[in-house]
Amino acid sequence: MSVRSRSIRIENIYVEETNKVCYTVEYGSEVRKFFTDESFFAEYEIDISEVPIGLLGIPLLANLMPLAWATNAEVYIKELDSLYYSSLQSLKQVYQTMYPDMRFAGKLHVERLVDSERPTTKEPRSAMFYSAGVDSLATFIRKKQEKPYFVTIWGADVLLNQPEFWFELKNNVKQFGERNEIESLFIKSNLHTFINEGMISYYFGRHMSSWWHGVQHSTGLIGLVAPLAYVNNISQFYIPSAVPTEQSKIRTHGCSHLFDNKIKWSGTHVNLEALELWRQDKVKLIADYIRTEDSSLQIRVCWRSPVYGNCSKCEKCARTAIGLLLEGIDPNEHGFKLTTEILEGHKSVIIPAWSSHLDYAYVEWDKLKSRSFQQLGHVPLRYVPFFHWMQQVQIKRLKKHKSKLEAWVKKLPPSWFMFVKKQFKGYKV
Repeated sequence: MSVRSRSIRIENIYVEETNKVCYTVEYGSEVRKFFTDESFFAEYEIDISEVPIGLLGIPLLANLMPLAWATNAEVYIKELDSLYYSSLQSLKQVYQTMYPDMRFAGKLHVERLVDSERPTTKEPRSAMFYSAGVDSLATFIRKKQEKPYFVTIWGADVLLNQPEFWFELKNNVKQFGERNEIESLFIKSNLHTFINEGMISYYFGRHMSSWWHGVQHSTGLIGLVAPLAYVNNISQFYIPSAVPTEQSKIRTHGCSHLFDNKIKWSGTHVNLEALELWRQDKVKLIADYIRTEDSSLQIRVCWRSPVYGNCSKCEKCARTAIGLLLEGIDPNEHGFKLTTEILEGHKSVIIPAWSSHLDYAYVEWDKLKSRSFQQLGHVPLRYVPFFHWMQQVQIKRLKKHKSKLEAWVKKLPPSWFMFVKKQFKGYKV
């Protein structure tokens, strides 16, 4: 390999102890800095030793290719599922559309494209990502009759250095699944830590809130499912949507209708679910489910607490708890801690989010305000003063205008960009 190579060569793909897919990868000198010393892996709780090589390459490529495109790298792999290869070509164009200030120019070279035939011993099934949050609960409620597999990943929201947290999450997912006659499937992967997020942020952080949320997390997590889908004959995989179609058109987000629905491999098609629903629509769906199906349902939307459960202090917790109140549900019985004092304190996190240039937060709080006029009669009297405050708040939306200066600064080399950013501390990227 040349000294100044941008090549990334996937030399070997192999399964350890029947359930862990591992990779031998050689990185060229010009792209090596974007990766850590960790070798990527994906570990399952089932035997994946019979999964074709063309599908075993997907977990790595799903997390590698967006970065390879952004760094103009040439990726070489010996064998790959033909449908997934086509999906990657579509995804590349979508990323370029989402981030026009970046250049997604890298390429994937495959020696042999294959069609990966499925064993016919199992009936086709559906599956979905499940985390007990608002998005996944809404998808579960809408697809419950299908009995979709729950798929939960250690190494995504819960990091590999949080084993106690993972133990709690895994047990809660399994118990909830068993109550609903749904089988839970678990994956462990270092998708977060095999890449050098600090270096990626240095080069590309000006274009997005973070590489994880802006690019990697949806396509990367979906790719991990490919071996599971083969073994369990999963024909339809549901991704709980984070934002509705209307909003994803104007907000760059790693979970978007623009590309999730384009992902597929032999035997499996991915579908971004509940795209027509705003978050409060989902909260209403969950509230109705609590009243009619499961009065003990627990909701977990936050990872900020040092122990398993919601912190009940952040903006996301505030938005969810307040949304439940408006639908006639006591948040204290479903995973949140809420008192009149806590509700009063939430004003300090609500106002910045409400007035932010981040369109989604603004719209969601505006929708909660509108909902409060319709639902105030369902709110306990002790909380009513807070909603009177919310109804009287006049928020002037802060718009972020892209000036010629900002466009010029974003084109500077990373070192100069960071220098300018430090000199002008009010400058937002």
